[in-house]
Amino acid sequence: MEKKKKHAGFKTEKEFVEYLCLNSDKWVKDFFNEEVDKILINHCLYFRKFGPNKPRIDLIIKTKSGKTIGIECKNPTFSFHETSRAISQLLAYGILAEEAGNPFDILALITSDKHDIGWKIVKKYNLPIRLFYISKSVHGEMK
Repeated sequence: MEKKKKHAGFKTEKEFVEYLCLNSDKWVKDFFNEEVDKILINHCLYFRKFGPNKPRIDLIIKTKSGKTIGIECKNPTFSFHETSRAISQLLAYGILAEEAGNPFDILALITSDKHDIGWKIVKKYNLPIRLFYISKSVHGEMK
């Protein structure tokens, strides 16, 4: 069984997402070379009825240049499991957004843990997802 990880200063995923929103002007510029126009939090991607568990992406960043960035955020307790699952979530969210007529220009996973399984999957299968690490003191792209 995978060993539980200590978080990079965030107690919960909600706290992690709030931190990202409060500091979006910094990391969006660094990661995507874009300026934030609007942030949508926990946004429902599809408006047909899915039942009580409608798919919701953690963040959608609308940039001043007109790009739409779909972001799944993870503050994982079990890094391997949650990171690998987040990649399939993002791919599904990309399809749902496209079918709804609002495709993403960029898909990204932002995590508070540096587990390397995510970028290994993305690299091996050449997936259209960018991966980033953010803590309260450091942030960067995983390659």
